[in-house]
Amino acid sequence: MTLLMGIAVNLAGAQWTTIPSGTLDELGAVLVDDTDNFIVGGANGLLLRTSDGGGSWSTQMLSALGDVGDIMRVDDDLLLACGGDGMVMRSMDNGSSWTPVSTPAPNDLYALTRIGTTVWASGRDGAIVQSNDLGLTWTAQTSGTSERLHGIHALNAQDLVALGRNGVLLRSSNGGTSWTLSTLAGGDDLRGLLFLDDAQQTGLISGPGGMILRSTDLGATWSSISIGALNAVEGLASDDPDVVYAVGADALVLRSTDQGLTWAPMTTTAFSELSRVSVGMGAAVAVGANGTIIKYEDEAPIGIATVPGIPSVTMYPNPSAGHVQFTLPNAPSRTVLQVELIHVDGRSASSTRWDAGIGPLAFNDLASGQYMVRVMDQGALIAVGRLMIIAN
Repeated sequence: MTLLMGIAVNLAGAQWTTIPSGTLDELGAVLVDDTDNFIVGGANGLLLRTSDGGGSWSTQMLSALGDVGDIMRVDDDLLLACGGDGMVMRSMDNGSSWTPVSTPAPNDLYALTRIGTTVWASGRDGAIVQSNDLGLTWTAQTSGTSERLHGIHALNAQDLVALGRNGVLLRSSNGGTSWTLSTLAGGDDLRGLLFLDDAQQTGLISGPGGMILRSTDLGATWSSISIGALNAVEGLASDDPDVVYAVGADALVLRSTDQGLTWAPMTTTAFSELSRVSVGMGAAVAVGANGTIIKYEDEAPIGIATVPGIPSVTMYPNPSAGHVQFTLPNAPSRTVLQVELIHVDGRSASSTRWDAGIGPLAFNDLASGQYMVRVMDQGALIAVGRLMIIAN
């Protein structure tokens, strides 16, 4: 039996489908946990939540937040959202209720990023604010620009990249204490910023006129990638080291399976501008103008282990910050088993001895992302599954 037995990527028959949102408001933020659970943010504090893949929605109005800029999950229960007037909102109960928190940012905040307990947000007027306590209190950082900063990403506790209007690119090597300003040619309004979870932390930037830029040196230099279209590219998302989705104007949807080197267009039923996309556990959701929500799920998504005749292991919580309780569908022949976590590209991530039925297992040293799970009994595969880790 090979390590990746039963794992496949099958695009035949897979497609983007439109999900009725019940609104015509512009939607500009989305967070996908898995194919059933995702949150969408829009104009005037609109927040839509679903637990059945968009079949039904619960609606909240976070009026203090204004237009929702970004939504980020910190752990199983803690969520952060940013928006107008430098406002951040925190939820300690997985989005059921929210508490507003003011920041020193003078205007709208568009993007959030996090490493450990430290969170950064970027926005209008060159604003960058930082919190060292998961969004409870905030301090201002000096970016050195007054341009709108649409994106920010922390590669680690020290190295950060931010971008925005007029091709502005900011880099920090000291956690945001100081920033180095540069300008990317042709980047009138840089929008999307993404760094992949691969060995070299490949960076991707999206912008006007079909712009995709790619970096393999932590954002120090960038090269232009052709996508075969002139549509503005707005949002980027990935939860797999190889697979990236891009969305943009005129319902543009692109997919790359080689870390952003080449791109293929995807057919959708949407017709409006798409501004954001999020991916989780094999499902992708994009949102945009006129209340547009579209969803894509492979028939056999990357990261899902399926082996004929082998049952699935139940894991809770999933997504998890690191501690996971496993439940097997049938009692094993032995109490001492082996639990293996595997990166979606086939690399081994963890192999742990498990005394079946005794307490949770800890995966505190793993990076955020999705993993294939195999449960072994004396070398025989007895259960499979998939697990999303959200690292602290």
